[in-house]
Amino acid sequence: MSSETQLFSILIILVAFVVNAVVRRRTPPPLRPLPALETLETLTALSVEDSRPLHLSLGAAQLGSEDTLLALVGAEFLYESARRVAASDAAPFITFGDAATLPLARDTLRRAFDDSGALANYRLAQARWIPATRPLALAGGLMALQSDDRPAGNLLIGRFGPELALVLDAANRRRCPTIATSANLEGQAVAYALASAPLIGEEVFAAAAYLSADPTEAKRLIVTDLLRWLTILALVVLLAVALLRGVA
Repeated sequence: MSSETQLFSILIILVAFVVNAVVRRRTPPPLRPLPALETLETLTALSVEDSRPLHLSLGAAQLGSEDTLLALVGAEFLYESARRVAASDAAPFITFGDAATLPLARDTLRRAFDDSGALANYRLAQARWIPATRPLALAGGLMALQSDDRPAGNLLIGRFGPELALVLDAANRRRCPTIATSANLEGQAVAYALASAPLIGEEVFAAAAYLSADPTEAKRLIVTDLLRWLTILALVVLLAVALLRGVA
């Protein structure tokens, strides 16, 4: 048996033991804090207390494209957020820029209202399509609703370009806190600079697990992080072995 095979066999055994220990825990494992989720608690409290809606947005993310995974993960995060305020006097609403995302947006809201016991508050019009044939068109629509709908806060989870600066500036002028992230590097830089609380990198993929009431979601997140670090360790070890063999 080669040394590489032995190494991977040991890693698989370690993973099996650790995964078994994590899954068998009755209490959710501790997770590193995400500042954006602390801001989310503030947004939901403002929405309920001030009777102002929470604005959720998938931006220009498109299903059936390279943004499919982002749209699905973003929708799950928006679902967990909407579920917290669905029973309030001011129901949340969701915006999107691609028409193909309409079924996903409507289903996200419907599940949130249904799971919070407030399905009677759900309206199809709460899923709003803002045609994003051009980036500035979407930005203009999101800017306008800051004054028209007076949201308690914005959750912008999707694809946004540098035009996101216009949206965040309009929100900041009205002192409307915003959680934002973008699949576009320029949009992500704008979110980091201007948003009240940006989600950075893989945080958007983990956020839904933090918010879920199901403890298994947190356990899956721990297992995923573990597998990621073990993969990195295996690559480093294999690289070191290859370099040592080359020197020898």
